[in-house]
Amino acid sequence: MKSATILVTGGGGFIGRNLVGHFYRLGIIRMIIIDPARELWCERNLASLPRNRVHIHRNEIGDTEVIVKLLEKYMPRHVLHLAAESHVDKSIASPGIFLKTNVEGTHRLLEAVTSYWNNRNRPQNFRFHYCSTDEVYGSVETG
Repeated sequence: MKSATILVTGGGGFIGRNLVGHFYRLGIIRMIIIDPARELWCERNLASLPRNRVHIHRNEIGDTEVIVKLLEKYMPRHVLHLAAESHVDKSIASPGIFLKTNVEGTHRLLEAVTSYWNNRNRPQNFRFHYCSTDEVYGSVETG
């Protein structure tokens, strides 16, 4: 796994930044982060990452053209999709950004990754991992 290139969406968020830091300490050779860095804390999280193995692209996950170019350029073995709008209070005040990122953005990302998957030059054992929170998936009914 140390020779792997990993693309991480939402790498500037709390979970993403900690995961990227963990991968860096494990010696993962290259990480590509896609995050629009809209929040100040996100900008600070991204600023501390070393640029020799971590490449940051401040793009939306719904920008299919950019995503396809990044996939073709870096040829990651894994895509970890962590990007999501998840602040409940903000979702009530401004639901459009949540639909744009969580639904449309994920759909466009999947289209870009499917195009990459269908490319014969992709790395072997390619994996797409999607992680999120209950704020995106919804709460689980119990009992």
